[in-house]
Amino acid sequence: MTITDNIRAIRESLNLTQEVIADRLNTTRSNYAYLENRGEKLTIEQLTNISKALGVSINEVLYRGSSELNDVKWINDTKKKLTDIQEQNEYLRDLVAFYKEKDKNLKDKIKSHLMQDYYELADKHFIGRVRVKDLKTKKEIIYSNTEFNEYTKKLSANDFQKFEELFDETKYKIQNLYDGPETKKLMNLAVKEENFMNEIFRYNLLGLVESEFLLNIFQLFLDKIYGKKNENDEAG
Repeated sequence: MTITDNIRAIRESLNLTQEVIADRLNTTRSNYAYLENRGEKLTIEQLTNISKALGVSINEVLYRGSSELNDVKWINDTKKKLTDIQEQNEYLRDLVAFYKEKDKNLKDKIKSHLMQDYYELADKHFIGRVRVKDLKTKKEIIYSNTEFNEYTKKLSANDFQKFEELFDETKYKIQNLYDGPETKKLMNLAVKEENFMNEIFRYNLLGLVESEFLLNIFQLFLDKIYGKKNENDEAG
């Protein structure tokens, strides 16, 4: 007999309807009927809950009517089946956790990529300042974007290794600094960058943009588009 047959036989021998078992499991009759028909595909947790609802042991559900019910071989087989089910559940939990972490890492990478484009826009227009902190000596130097660009050009021309070390996150912390008016100016420049906005648009459609700052830039972009459209409509 299959596990589905065992569950049904136990339930009917106890004069219990599917509605009664569903009520004990805090679910609907249709959902319980679906579980009852899954049989061998039920998880160990589902088998345990159904066994409790029926008032019998899980062994009875798995091997009802078997001549091997009290046999050592049956006990070993049962342990193996339960172990296999537990391993499958652990694998599925690990798989879900992996894809959740992968999704988080992907969003972080996309944010980093988009923010790098934003910082390059600041460099291009010489907006803001750059703070360079030596993590060993704790010494900080703040350059204007123009000064920092000149400084890195000299480093890469004279000593490429020093240039690479400057961007080693274990040795230096580099932070971009913008005041309120500079941030506003940069956001307006970003809105005009077609490639940058197309990237935000595509990633946002896929639900991969969580940065409030980047979403604010995108909203500003939409406001400008619909604002222009409304102005044209009024002019017409």
